[in-house]
Amino acid sequence: MFAIAVGVGLVAALTDFLVQTVRVPALAAAPALVPVLVPGLFLKDGADTTAIVFTALAYLLLLRIDVRVRRASELLHESEGEDAPVVRAPKRAPLVSTFGGSIALAAVGVVAASVIAAATPSVSTSFLVGSGGPGTLFARGVSPYVDLGRDLRRPDPVPAFSYVSPEGARPYFTLLTVERLEGQVWSATERAVDGANTLATMPGPDGLADAVPAESKQVAVRVEQVRTAWLPLPYPSVQVEGVEGSWFWDRGTLNVRSVDATTLGQEYRLSHLDVDPTVAQLRGAPAAPGGAVAEETRSLPEDLPPIIGETAAEVTAGALTRYDAAVAIQRYLRSSAFEYSETAPAASGYDGAGFEAIGAFLEQRAGYCVHFASTMAVLAREVGIPSRISIGYTSGNPGDRRIDGDVVIEVDSHDLHAWPELYFEGWAGFRSSRLRAGGACPTTRGRMRAT
Repeated sequence: MFAIAVGVGLVAALTDFLVQTVRVPALAAAPALVPVLVPGLFLKDGADTTAIVFTALAYLLLLRIDVRVRRASELLHESEGEDAPVVRAPKRAPLVSTFGGSIALAAVGVVAASVIAAATPSVSTSFLVGSGGPGTLFARGVSPYVDLGRDLRRPDPVPAFSYVSPEGARPYFTLLTVERLEGQVWSATERAVDGANTLATMPGPDGLADAVPAESKQVAVRVEQVRTAWLPLPYPSVQVEGVEGSWFWDRGTLNVRSVDATTLGQEYRLSHLDVDPTVAQLRGAPAAPGGAVAEETRSLPEDLPPIIGETAAEVTAGALTRYDAAVAIQRYLRSSAFEYSETAPAASGYDGAGFEAIGAFLEQRAGYCVHFASTMAVLAREVGIPSRISIGYTSGNPGDRRIDGDVVIEVDSHDLHAWPELYFEGWAGFRSSRLRAGGACPTTRGRMRAT
């Protein structure tokens, strides 16, 4: 609110300077466009059309007034002397004709803008006036957790994508993996797209030994209404075929993103590994050596709310291994002491995933998947387990359709989910927190499912 107030003040001062001091009102459009265009960078529906129209009308009125004021000033302040120019007032044209000229000028501008937008897709599909279709899942400058919280509270589900698997696989689909927690939001590690990381060169996951048995599962995906630059994929996917555009995988997370395409309307086939280590193997996993995972998956600031460290120490007291500590944290968060609620965080002001929100969640003990996931990830780091959070979709529900005898699984916006992944060296790499501990926590549909 303070930034908005300061911004409006600066815009007003700059506009006044351009119009009154230097007498160039035509340049007043530049500062006036700031509050009009900025919402288009953050809102999925773009800037408000009514605001754009009224801003344009006010600008035309400003120009019209300036012309009349200048003309009146010239007539009232004539130079004296024989060489002074003679200023003769023009014959007054009917007001209707001058007004008509202004309207005609505005119409030409609108037509020209429409032609330019049609001829340049990069302009016409910008965030200025929205896309006319489903909004981008994670818009620029907006925490994905805020978007996720909003979408979880949406009353009617929107179809996202569907898939079939000959082996009957029902994986979770990751869009984006976030590792770094700064201030009030988690964020993806800033790594530039590597042009060499094409889909034809997808590697295996970090920390998974070659001797570990892993079954390859095939899945065919058709995207309906998700428009984002991140491709929905099970982790870890090792092969992707049929996707249109230029797509590149990210080192470590194996997230796949595009620089020139979106997921809308894509149809592709993928292979992912189904790794299922035993409890004994997980208990025997050694500590991750330096460089095995990104430093962002380990780091924590020094000024954490005290309740986070106290809770981690209390919950994991007596745990003999990192795996036992992870299971203890999971069991604690799945206990009856915590309530799954999509409304409590927003009502109480901790609808996010920052450290303060985690502290409030541990006190209130009510929240949705974002709060459970971020809390487990931070508590795991407190006891020395590298962790991160995946944002994507749960496995969906079987529909009525079949393709070549295989049931089509439907995934919609109510399947949006966030879940923690903890790292176990050698046997498992990064693993979802479904850790064979019994119990469950509800997903966004209200079903009971181990996540």
